[in-house]
Amino acid sequence: MQPEEPAKRAVVIGVNTCDDDRIEALNGAENDAKEIAERLEQYGRFEIAKSSFLLGKEATADAIRMAISDLLWSTDSSGFSVFYFSGHGFTDGYGNGYIAPCDMLPDRPFVRGIRMQELREMVLRAKSKNRVLAVLDCCYSGAITDAKSGSDPAEPQLDAWFKDIEAHEHGRGRMILASSHKDQKSYELCRTHELGGGEEAHHHGVLSYHILEGLDGRAASQGEDYRVTLGGLWRYLDGVPECTVSVFVNSMTKPDEITLVTAKERRTVETILGRVRDLLGKVGTPREIVCTFKAAMELGVALDKSPSLSAAIDLQHEINERFELYRRVAISWHGKNRLWFPESCAENLERLRILLSGLSVQMLRGQTVSDGGYLTSICEAARGLKSKEDLFDELSGPQEPTIGAKPGLAGGMAAAGGKG
Repeated sequence: MQPEEPAKRAVVIGVNTCDDDRIEALNGAENDAKEIAERLEQYGRFEIAKSSFLLGKEATADAIRMAISDLLWSTDSSGFSVFYFSGHGFTDGYGNGYIAPCDMLPDRPFVRGIRMQELREMVLRAKSKNRVLAVLDCCYSGAITDAKSGSDPAEPQLDAWFKDIEAHEHGRGRMILASSHKDQKSYELCRTHELGGGEEAHHHGVLSYHILEGLDGRAASQGEDYRVTLGGLWRYLDGVPECTVSVFVNSMTKPDEITLVTAKERRTVETILGRVRDLLGKVGTPREIVCTFKAAMELGVALDKSPSLSAAIDLQHEINERFELYRRVAISWHGKNRLWFPESCAENLERLRILLSGLSVQMLRGQTVSDGGYLTSICEAARGLKSKEDLFDELSGPQEPTIGAKPGLAGGMAAAGGKG
């Protein structure tokens, strides 16, 4: 039997709106928390108890303190513990920073706020916790990293931090990431995700957005497993110009061996893009047209998952350039040969002419699989790779009711006359 994997636990908190209406509402903090929790649970196998996932009105001062207690004060052993907060941050006249629960009193932050320096102490002194990561995405969050360590967190010395040193009894393998320095505000943005998104642009904290991008794969190793390690995530964040990160590290050993998540979404998308590139490699062969249409439908699946992924967009441009060549030849062939076909094919031929006029990857994503097959066949006929008789048989044969079928089912294209 393999040894049991050490427990991985997380507390994830997001607060957009506080009870006190003097505190301006945020737009993206709860998005941050939901998506961070999703990545950690689904792709990192972290345990997030119901009492450890706090959104909005659930994130009271008492509830947050209870969650911190369960994660860090409790002496239960944990291989990897993560504390994440997105919301408002405050400071007072004594140099203290506070994260704001939903019942925060802005003029008396000590009463309900969670003092950042206290949280840092909990992170450092937590017993039986092998690795601890804390992330604060809020204004003035650098107060938690402003320890008397003799180094400026604005200028992290990675080589000095990330080396194999003897761990202390307390504070072994600790890292804290903050979205600002102690005297700075943090900001939100509205953007789509490049990897694993597929949804409309929405709000996030700047640091949280780039953490999500890193977890989705931009910070992943280049091997087959696509692991996102603590070291890989930090290096990625450190290279993002718009992302201000204040860092505190204590006795962190071998950060490139500490896995946060496996970027499965990136692996899925990269696998699809690999197939697309293989199909596009058939240029100049008799199977070029069939393979290009198959590549377009495969690429549509990748674009559904990651609509702003630059590698997918580049392949879309390449395919559309080919489609422009096919379109011109096929429309010319259609004009010269349409009268050869009997009247029974006229309606289908006209519909194909209309589809040809807008032939592109984007257009194919909204068509049925059968239409993709017919477009392939007329482009082949225009290039002399299919006879008019074979095209006639396809256009006059029985049609499957494929309205609404998911683009990307290449077998449907083969059934409609493709050679691949």
